[in-house]
Amino acid sequence: MFVDKIKPEVANIKNVSVLHHTIGRALMQQFSHDPRNIATFLAMLVSLIVSTSVRLSEWIQAMPGDTKAKSRIRRLTRWLNNSSIDHHAWYATIFLYAMREWTQMPIFLALDTSMVYDKFCCIRISMIYMNRAIPVAWCVLEHNSSSVKYKQYAHLFDHVEALLPGNVEIFFLADRGFVCKALMHRLQQLGWTWRIRVKKTKNCRPEMVLLLNQRLSHSHQAKCLCFPEV
Repeated sequence: MFVDKIKPEVANIKNVSVLHHTIGRALMQQFSHDPRNIATFLAMLVSLIVSTSVRLSEWIQAMPGDTKAKSRIRRLTRWLNNSSIDHHAWYATIFLYAMREWTQMPIFLALDTSMVYDKFCCIRISMIYMNRAIPVAWCVLEHNSSSVKYKQYAHLFDHVEALLPGNVEIFFLADRGFVCKALMHRLQQLGWTWRIRVKKTKNCRPEMVLLLNQRLSHSHQAKCLCFPEV
């Protein structure tokens, strides 16, 4: 179940109530945690969808109840900072529920990075759905550049492989900053169809040329050519 964004001007009480009931019913079927944690998580999820924002100050406007703003923010902050809650595990449960009926359509994944305050680098593998990027696996590094090495995000593929159905074709896309022999080998092992953009001029080592030729060998219209000393 992927829910489209709701604009703030039409996010009335009825919309919030319907979302709260629909998502709450799904969560109760999937989670066996403390009901208080589930209730807070439900309020956060509905507020995120309604406000289309990641700011807690905007989430609290969509939360039910008459408590003061500071109390609501403290409630959300306690949940986010609770060391006993595995955020990735909670997200995985929701993602698997949403993907339970995905059996035929191919899946498109994209690898990308985003910088936050020029200090943190978010590495994310997302699923492209209805012109939106839905996060599947991610990590955040204290890193002052968007260029990262394969070993810094290699573990993300374990999470992605565990979440995606095994009976559909997967297309993997990445920009030119991810041209890496180790990444190509991993994609080959996973059996995914992949496309990685490269610069117009790219020096390729012999082993990379061999790998590209293996990838293109299934197509009669494309091949990789190597011109040494040019």
